[in-house]
Amino acid sequence: MLDHLVIGLTAALQLKQFLFMVAGTVIGLWVGVLPGLGGPVAMAILTSSSAPGLLVAGCVLFGLGLGNLVSLPALIVQREFPSRDFARIVSMIVAINQFAFAFGPALLGRLQRPDGGYTHALFACLAMEMLGAVIVLAPLVGRVKR
Repeated sequence: MLDHLVIGLTAALQLKQFLFMVAGTVIGLWVGVLPGLGGPVAMAILTSSSAPGLLVAGCVLFGLGLGNLVSLPALIVQREFPSRDFARIVSMIVAINQFAFAFGPALLGRLQRPDGGYTHALFACLAMEMLGAVIVLAPLVGRVKR
């Protein structure tokens, strides 16, 4: 009897792990195939709406793109640079990210309006997201035209 329970629980956990793996792959491909679009769309939703449902959707969409903050730079470096430079380049990316994480909140706080609104700060985030998307996609546009 206990054997059947263990086998059932193991199968359920394996199914759960499989479903999470499939969901992660689908979400990762969606965010990876369209780099930079999830963030700007999310920021546009957060800037233009005050409806709770849309705010939650904007936060979820923005959060889905944060996984690329960890995994995507290393994958890009692995593909675009020689393996001997991998550690140096990824370390530089991590250092730049940490600088942004340290001083970004202070910058956004300075952009907050005196009346307490974050519209200017959110538009600054939207502009930076769009700039990042252009930087990432620019080499792809050049490759397609050749």
